[in-house]
Amino acid sequence: MDYKKLFWVLVSCLIVLSLVIVSCETKSEDKITEEDDNEDKITIIETETDGVQKEEEKEQRSSSDVPKYGGVITLLTGADPRGFDDVYGWNVQNYTLKLTHDELLTGDWTRGPAGTDEFEWATGDTIRIDSKAGSLAESWEIPETGTIIFHIRQGINFAVISGNEASALVNGREITADDIGSMLITLTTNPRSTLSRTESKNAVITIPDQWTVRIDLPEKSFAECAMLADYAITGYPKEVVETYGLPLSWEQAIGTGPFIMTDYVPSSSVILDKNPNYWMTDPIGLGQGNPLPYLDRVKILIVADSSTQLAAIRTAKIDIMHNVSWENAESLQQTSRDLVYKKFPSAGSFAIMMRTDKPELPFDDIKVRHALMMATDYETIKEEFCGGEAVILAWPITRTKEHADCYLPLEEAPESVKELYKYNPEKAKQLLTEAGYPDGFHTNIVVANSPNYVDYLSIIADQWSRVGIDLEIIPLDGGIMTGISLARSHEEMEFQSCGPAGNAFIGAA
Repeated sequence: MDYKKLFWVLVSCLIVLSLVIVSCETKSEDKITEEDDNEDKITIIETETDGVQKEEEKEQRSSSDVPKYGGVITLLTGADPRGFDDVYGWNVQNYTLKLTHDELLTGDWTRGPAGTDEFEWATGDTIRIDSKAGSLAESWEIPETGTIIFHIRQGINFAVISGNEASALVNGREITADDIGSMLITLTTNPRSTLSRTESKNAVITIPDQWTVRIDLPEKSFAECAMLADYAITGYPKEVVETYGLPLSWEQAIGTGPFIMTDYVPSSSVILDKNPNYWMTDPIGLGQGNPLPYLDRVKILIVADSSTQLAAIRTAKIDIMHNVSWENAESLQQTSRDLVYKKFPSAGSFAIMMRTDKPELPFDDIKVRHALMMATDYETIKEEFCGGEAVILAWPITRTKEHADCYLPLEEAPESVKELYKYNPEKAKQLLTEAGYPDGFHTNIVVANSPNYVDYLSIIADQWSRVGIDLEIIPLDGGIMTGISLARSHEEMEFQSCGPAGNAFIGAA
């Protein structure tokens, strides 16, 4: 695959810009240092071409589109993987599992950017089952609402890793429904698992035979079948889980995926090498039928410092990078003009969530909630905090191809909704007075201790103070914050993700 210089911009509504940057410079070493001003510059000159030249260019492009084997891609992330099984951690945080393990279903490449372009998968949260193709499950059926039956693909073997004790225990055997079903049961019942705190906890999972997994869910929970099939990594060898227990270490993360984890140095790097016995072939395009993967190695560098991250992309030490602020994005566009980027909204937005189940708190009154909306100057936040690179959402769906049917632009919302997004501190004070709070009130909000989140809430606190609201911001460790969110145990307010846009399809199913 010809990895051109790319950098994708993910726009988070009113919070922060995320950014993915891809470069393809030759890398002589992995060490990342502070910014190097002696970077190479590439100038692109466009010239007019005649028909013959254009035809030659077309042929060259077609030739370059033919996938080639070999090469190393270097990614960058700011944190270590949270774990190496999806019981102890969520699969977004356990990011290496996406490369070492398989799920029951995967995205249908023929309907993605390389095919019909119906789905772009830019945000990574497409839970629509009509966008899926079989992975560990060769096929599936829904005989009635509440039941989904997965027919497991035969001939898929666990990776063989030389010198690895857990791999020797498995000995490269074929994966069966017993491996998949037993892990699904663990994921939905173990109290440490995130899935056990969702509607997935209502699943009844059975294994009728060696190649079949059946999931029965109450009708109100049935949409969770997409979660279990796509979000849960299920390809673990049963004997490894039984022998070593959970959580698994990185050496025990034996899967059926395209890569094998061969080295991990905490706070430094992860190395994943090609699985020579991977089962999948290229389903589309000029490489159709080719054994996958094409790459020989994936290298993930773990760098927490933002200035060092920027130095890495400027000097082409990495190929992919996330979470760059809009200010740094502008700088990169000006100083590294050979980078190509694609901009799109993030999967979901963050929101201030209030306890409306406690009558003693002000938020029980809808007039108070409306007042807080009108006391918030969204346009100023958009322009000053996000540099104009944000979308004000009516709630809570961002617009992507996958979610276009349920996206409501603010300008198309009813007038009663539009009114809430207009900065109107005078009306806010009037509503607070009518609710019995003419002088405002004191409240607090818990938030993960991230500078971006705290800075955002500081702007909110300043704006609310103009109508008498005294907002105390309480930053917490990320793990503690996650626990509070899952338990819904915040005292008054919390600042948290309201979930990805794909959840709209779960809720509507």
